[in-house]
Amino acid sequence: IVHVPIFEGLFSLNSNLEIIPAIAVAAPVITDGGSTLTYTLREGVTFQDGHEVNADDVLFSWLGYLNPETGSQQSATLAGYIGNDITFKWLNGTETRLVIDFGAGTWAYPATTETGTRVASVEAVDELTVRFEIADFEGLGAPAATFYGEGDGCVILPMHLLGEVPFADWKTSVFNTGTGTLDIGGYTVVGPTGAGPYKYVSYSATTGLITEAKYDNYWNATALEAIIWGKGPPMT
Repeated sequence: IVHVPIFEGLFSLNSNLEIIPAIAVAAPVITDGGSTLTYTLREGVTFQDGHEVNADDVLFSWLGYLNPETGSQQSATLAGYIGNDITFKWLNGTETRLVIDFGAGTWAYPATTETGTRVASVEAVDELTVRFEIADFEGLGAPAATFYGEGDGCVILPMHLLGEVPFADWKTSVFNTGTGTLDIGGYTVVGPTGAGPYKYVSYSATTGLITEAKYDNYWNATALEAIIWGKGPPMT
């Protein structure tokens, strides 16, 4: 997936490791000795198809990053911080669980009878609030480290679109390759779709150029400028 500048994260970090708010309006509120992180999302942020970003999109994104079935390169690292038995609490009141056993190389989603050793949760408290409950690390009685869902590599994905693609097909889907089309709910997906300042137009396998156009409804529109960004083919 092309991360920059099609996509946007909750926030990014500058060279001094200072938080630069993006979809989140500020740094998370950290309580319970670092075990609980609560994010407030920016109201009115939209994906490039006009659909507003909400808390379910954040949950869905982290489910995708944590779930080995998507081919995520971040699964083991993120689960090391968060936990290996993670309950996702969605806006409609339902709950699903992801259980990962990296030692055995197995996982289950949605998990039913399977259990993990480090229990965590990611909750959509309301449309614009997300709460992470981080598992203790082994016998420490506390998280392994202060965990932040920073923008680099942890961008927010459109659940209403990508949720229609089986996890196992993410790598080969038009969202990742930029080839082909996919019609979802009257919207034709032609490539990566995010909430960043530029929207995907096309990819040329011959030249290696990805053509993008500025997204006029980007929440921070003053940062926009027209570009053609050439950095090879889309990658996950």
